[in-house]
Amino acid sequence: MAFDKFLIAPLKSGLQTNFKPWLILDESFQNMRNLYTWRGSIKKRFGSNVMNSSKAAPFDQLFTRLRANIGTTDGAGAFNVIVPDFTTVGQIFSVDDNIFTIVDDYPGPQAMLSTGPGAGTFDTTTRTVDIIGAAALTDVFWYPSWPVMHFATYLVSSSGTTQLFAFDTQFAYTFSYAAGWNRVVGGADLWTGDVNDAADFYWTTNYRGIGSQNYLLFITNNIVFDGFRYWDGATFVQLGTAGTTPINAAGDFIETAKIVVPFKGRLLLLNVSENIGGLSTRFSNRIRFSQIGSPVDVDSWRQDIIGKGNFITATTKESIISVEFIKDRLIIFFDSSTWELVDTGNSIFPFQLLQLNSELGVESSNSVIPFDKVALGFGQTGIHACNSVNVERIDQSIPSTIFDVRSDNFSPLRVAGVRDYYSELVYWSYTSVDASQKFSETFPNRVLVYDYINGTWAYNDDSITAFGLFSLEESFTWQDFNNAWQENQDFWDNPDLKSKFKNIVGGNQRGFTFLIDPQISSNSISLDITGIAVANNIVQFEVNDHNLAIGSYIYINSIQADAPNMADDGVLNKVIFKVDDVQSEFLFTIDVGALVITGVYTGGGVISRVSVIDLISKQYNFYNKAASQIALSRIDFLVDRQEDGQVSLTVYNSSSDIDMFEDSQNTGSNIGTGILETSPYALKPMEATQERFWHSFYLNSYGENFSYRISMFDDQIRDPNIVFSDFQLNAVIFNVMKISNLGS
Repeated sequence: MAFDKFLIAPLKSGLQTNFKPWLILDESFQNMRNLYTWRGSIKKRFGSNVMNSSKAAPFDQLFTRLRANIGTTDGAGAFNVIVPDFTTVGQIFSVDDNIFTIVDDYPGPQAMLSTGPGAGTFDTTTRTVDIIGAAALTDVFWYPSWPVMHFATYLVSSSGTTQLFAFDTQFAYTFSYAAGWNRVVGGADLWTGDVNDAADFYWTTNYRGIGSQNYLLFITNNIVFDGFRYWDGATFVQLGTAGTTPINAAGDFIETAKIVVPFKGRLLLLNVSENIGGLSTRFSNRIRFSQIGSPVDVDSWRQDIIGKGNFITATTKESIISVEFIKDRLIIFFDSSTWELVDTGNSIFPFQLLQLNSELGVESSNSVIPFDKVALGFGQTGIHACNSVNVERIDQSIPSTIFDVRSDNFSPLRVAGVRDYYSELVYWSYTSVDASQKFSETFPNRVLVYDYINGTWAYNDDSITAFGLFSLEESFTWQDFNNAWQENQDFWDNPDLKSKFKNIVGGNQRGFTFLIDPQISSNSISLDITGIAVANNIVQFEVNDHNLAIGSYIYINSIQADAPNMADDGVLNKVIFKVDDVQSEFLFTIDVGALVITGVYTGGGVISRVSVIDLISKQYNFYNKAASQIALSRIDFLVDRQEDGQVSLTVYNSSSDIDMFEDSQNTGSNIGTGILETSPYALKPMEATQERFWHSFYLNSYGENFSYRISMFDDQIRDPNIVFSDFQLNAVIFNVMKISNLGS
């Protein structure tokens, strides 16, 4: 009897969890981890790179972390200054490429680690850093290592020139490709967000100043003490005081707001805090608007002067959470409802609130993603799309995912989203209940991926606290890079190095920033190592807020030590390890087996997450409607060629969790190893020149249904050449026949 052939392509339906695995679409998958659908194929998740990829390790980390220039060493290489703030051990200082790490929080001066040359102490009582013997007449940078809370693009001029800002819980920073990040100093430049809960997120917007030619960046973090502010290109100017934002002659004034946004020629403040009669009062359902034109005139917000400012309050006790534009319409999202702010054309009462939906809102201010015709956002009961007329769920194929968002530790506030215009995807980072373990419950640990062209879903393992968009103001050539060709992860034609290309920038809980890049298959450095302790074959790492779960894989690099062994490549450096145990939010251990590690750690070590793919298909039976069992002869996979790539294949029979390849070896009917090579077969010379090719597996089995899983064995994950290879699955062919009836 001849076998039937069934081609599964294009693979366009993504993750589907709303039905049992045997009922989902043929092109859908039970699980898609660190993979996503892209133009009819399954592709490995995005990678990421340091902000300046021309810098070689270990120098690269200094140009990708938020930092503050705190002075210059003298002619003898000495430096002594009081830093603006101090929170915990793990913060570092750098002089040229020398890194000094704070390792003790005891009172008084404590010695810091030093990668050399030079030595240093840090006094936790006085916040004094004291360095001697470093490079002379060289800038000294301090790395606070606080969570990245927000990215903003400041429109410098009408020509479209932009400047990238980042904010952590205390400071604002600007980025230069040549010089990296540096704290912005000037005016009201210190913020008072809580470093411990790290939940005071920012909102920014560009709008005019006193003159229409003035470009200002307005900023709020919704903290009454901080007020709200604007950046005029040279300094931060404080607003939210009795002298800057009065609302009447009695001395009442606006203190701050959750959201600041321009609309119809006015600046709006939403979910506001006001000082009324000397008392701070929160009006979470109120919208304040300035006069038409300048919002920084002393009477711009006065409600007792006709034609100036005023307010409108929604007829709901819910809080305003977020806003977004759909064309020229302003959509306002509350906790559990959605409204539109309508322009009335009346100069005295210019706005009116209309309710679009009384049940669906959003919980996360930074989760709302704009499109031309809709705005998407994370709500309490689903991921919602508003088209300015109605609001509806779009996540019906993964209906339980929204309930996987943790509800404690301010987790709903931590959801951050961004649109990837190049890949036609949306990313939301969130704190997953499913992915959380004892010491990974605060910061986001998962990224939900939405293919908005096909309406499909997937998820990544990652820890990202903020997303933003970043446009380079210049293009680069290979002459701009001072590291080796083969060490650079960027492709010659990579669009993110082109002038004005809209890059996605991400940041994490340790002040690391990185560029999201779908064309590379590894992740940027994202964690720093404070200490290393070795006991036999167990190595304990001190890594603050690591957010790693047991079983995670990490790639270690740039470790420096007083003896060559610990710092050698192939010992700890440039090696992938599995996290075997997690003792706290700053301690975890790995088992190094027979490796012998000697020496004392002196600093500089960094960690990258290793993304492990995991794809589980539907349970296939092409004769379900005939109520027949299925015999599987062969499966063929069409994969893109990779020079060193391979993955592992597991096949399951009749919804069992027994691996057919492993079971066949145990029973003596060996059907192979289950290694799916994405590199060319040596016995097929033509494959070396093909962009893609078919690789086959012979199963010769029968059952109620079959499913396959594509993942990686431990030894594959530990091989950088394999795990850092790309992976793309284009199609699958099943060679099957109908046999006995189901249930027989």
